[in-house]
Amino acid sequence: MDTITLKRINKQIRNKRPCLSTKVLCSIFRSGDLLEIGFLSKQCKNDLSGSCLMCDYGYMHQMGSLEEYIREMKAILAEYTENIDYLLLCTNGSILDSYQISTEILTAILIEAQKSSIPNIIIETHYKDVTKDKLDLINRIVEKPITIEMGLETINPKYQDALFMKGISIKEYLSTIQLIKKYNYNIEINIMLGLPFLSPKQQIDDAINTIEWVVCQGCSPVLFPLNIKYFTFLRYMYDKKVYTPISLWLVVILLDKLSDKALQEIIIAWYGNRDESYSKDSPTIMPQACRICKPILNKFFQNFLRTDEVKERKLLISNLMSQSACECLTAVKGGLKQPDSNFEENYQKLFNQIVLDFGIENKGEIND
Repeated sequence: MDTITLKRINKQIRNKRPCLSTKVLCSIFRSGDLLEIGFLSKQCKNDLSGSCLMCDYGYMHQMGSLEEYIREMKAILAEYTENIDYLLLCTNGSILDSYQISTEILTAILIEAQKSSIPNIIIETHYKDVTKDKLDLINRIVEKPITIEMGLETINPKYQDALFMKGISIKEYLSTIQLIKKYNYNIEINIMLGLPFLSPKQQIDDAINTIEWVVCQGCSPVLFPLNIKYFTFLRYMYDKKVYTPISLWLVVILLDKLSDKALQEIIIAWYGNRDESYSKDSPTIMPQACRICKPILNKFFQNFLRTDEVKERKLLISNLMSQSACECLTAVKGGLKQPDSNFEENYQKLFNQIVLDFGIENKGEIND
């Protein structure tokens, strides 16, 4: 698989994005008892290299000063205090990567997080940026319970190498998990549902395999149903009709198949409750649901995330699936009977299409 060419095309697609405005240095997202503050920065290294065919968190030409970031952070914390139990600290990439967020700025952020009234801190980062030095820094400043959140997406090495291209080594990943556990920190691991080139059943099977692996490592899975962002290779695939957005019902079917332990631990994110489109002309395509079932499903996920009791979660799933008010669930169940897709064959077909669309020469060059 020619991932070098794919990376270069992915970069070419991303280069058409508008730059993030420096007028706002901290993005905000609230969901239930969680407040997320994103300290916007230059560009994720994986984004810069052309990795991650479905990802786009944007970029800035230059960073703000330490004082500017902390001033915005303080203002956010002053406004969002009521009923917040978790403070998620992140950037448009990896907050423990010193290229994006310097140690000086990170230190100031951690000090403010410790001073805040929010009792629990989540730090989202790439596993390769989790080092003893960074964990020692966190440990010196923050006395509150800490969760380290890291991306994995899939446990399948073939899909990892072909779609994400971040050089994830499961052996190294396991070592990072063990290092974090030495500090008695919790660990959340991000997983994607809806990978390209797979049938719906294969998509579910891959996500379940990854979820159960995460739980076996003593970590909590965070499931991301795939959203199609505009300036991404995945959007190109969607426009070429070689990728179809998943149904929200696929998430419910997955939940119904999990072990009790995984069902208790799992968190659902980006299920249609969040939109970071650049404009109306470049919308994010979210997991699909008809006008009848969409509000029902949104309410279900809200209620699901309010409890971690297995019996309550099972009851919510059972009630939802038995009281479906439209044909969406039936259609998704029918789709699960499709034959398995041939990942390599589909991948190669797409590459042949790329040759035509991007003018790749025999050398693998892309004509700009």
